[in-house]
Amino acid sequence: MKTNPLVRYNINAQKRSGYFAQILTSDVLKDICFKATGCREFEVETESEGYNKGRLVTIEYNNVIYYVTLSEDKVDGRNSSVQSVPSALNLFYADDRSKKKLCYYFIPYTGNYFTEYHKFIFKLLKTVGVEFLNLPSNCSAIYSYSSINEIMSARRETQGQNKSNNSSYITKFNNRIQIFGKTFGASKYESTLMALAAAKITKGKVDFFNVAENGLEELPKSSQITLSKFANIELHSATQTLDKKISDALPETASLRNGSYLYNLLSKLGEKKCCMCKCGIPEIIQGAHIWEVSAISKTSMNFKEKFQHVNNSDNGLWLCQNHHKLFDSNIIMLSKNGRLCVRLDVNHDDEDYIKSITSCKRLDASFLTEKTKDYIDKRNSNLCKDDYHSIDD
Repeated sequence: MKTNPLVRYNINAQKRSGYFAQILTSDVLKDICFKATGCREFEVETESEGYNKGRLVTIEYNNVIYYVTLSEDKVDGRNSSVQSVPSALNLFYADDRSKKKLCYYFIPYTGNYFTEYHKFIFKLLKTVGVEFLNLPSNCSAIYSYSSINEIMSARRETQGQNKSNNSSYITKFNNRIQIFGKTFGASKYESTLMALAAAKITKGKVDFFNVAENGLEELPKSSQITLSKFANIELHSATQTLDKKISDALPETASLRNGSYLYNLLSKLGEKKCCMCKCGIPEIIQGAHIWEVSAISKTSMNFKEKFQHVNNSDNGLWLCQNHHKLFDSNIIMLSKNGRLCVRLDVNHDDEDYIKSITSCKRLDASFLTEKTKDYIDKRNSNLCKDDYHSIDD
């Protein structure tokens, strides 16, 4: 005799006792079970201890377990309406059974579940392998992302629509994907989801940098365990040195370099784009310090003060590899008003080349905060201004 599917769920929401017992009517459960297994008859078991983590209904049938995470019944904010999904992902990946499926089901809801932000999250879910059991009438389909560039572009669009929500970033450097994710509140769930999606569609390495906030320095343990199951994801603590070559060469200053520096630049300047030539190829764009780390490390300041200067977004700019090397070599310099200058002893052909690759002869005024001007002064204190002339002379 064929056994009916076994449906299980906890009746309690975190702050609403009995919530799922109310919304999971027999018709809703029948629809979930049918769309997942093809069966209309099923057995039900409920739990009342604790609360329903991940807004989950599980279904066991024919040696397969289905993890079905549920939508909210009311869309309330961009993060709160989807932040339970990564909790479901963590529980799904913690299950060692080989035959398992992760699904999403839209219960009847009010509000707009298909803002650009929600569509971004749903496409990430599809990318990591979530099957949508049903779709609202205003959505014809949900597709996976096919490349990291697609995810990066979509993330830029969602951040551009809400400047206050710069919670997490995804970019590239050399042949690696870099994700800078906050570890506090709903942002930690979004960060986890982006890392999983990136790992699914790239063969290269994914560096996940925890951005400490409100005293939390790492993702929740459950999220760390989930990410660690992917061989191409590397987790880095808040004090992880980004440039290991420099770390080996200058061990006394290595701890000053921190993942938060690039995160701070992303928050201030936006996505990687060289401020001297407008190159936007992220793999070759670097965060360049204005007041050099080596100079900061030699001051008499205490460690905390040095750390703050090294990781201050006002002390940095995006430069392509060519302009970064020219800047670090002091072949080009910045004046306090943001004008680019070239050293007088550069030969004519080399100066012509520098001019040809430098489309921006002066930094945008919005970039030049008073703190940035102060950092330019500190850098230029070791240079002779008479040795330079404006690049557009």
